Amino acid sequence: MSRPISAIGSNRVYLDTNAFYLLLREVAPQATELFREIERGNLYAYTSALSFDELAYRLLLGLIRDVYGKSPLDRLRQDESGMVVEFSSKVDLLLARVMSYPHLTVVSVEQSDILSMREISGNFA
Repeated sequence: MSRPISAIGSNRVYLDTNAFYLLLREVAPQATELFREIERGNLYAYTSALSFDELAYRLLLGLIRDVYGKSPLDRLRQDESGMVVEFSSKVDLLLARVMSYPHLTVVSVEQSDILSMREISGNFA
């Protein structure tokens, strides 16, 4: 998110967890601007289903921190089921908000993708 949206060289972008997190936690105005462009159809966004798994976890930790203060991971370790019950409806609403964006495609990750990643990464070793 360090470059302006106008610097994106294509109308297609891949979004990782951070883009969604910044939008939903309202910590970066650039994220709101980015998602406005997606909503308008000026950008077509893609993400991985794995990003939503990570996003749900990070949102859970953020919500725990909001209510209980420091060290949300410690709180989660002490009372995992209680924390999930307490915050799952809020996390679900936030995820639904992101999933409702038009021009956002969520792609699955296949075993062949992981094999390709390993092969490509080996080229840089």
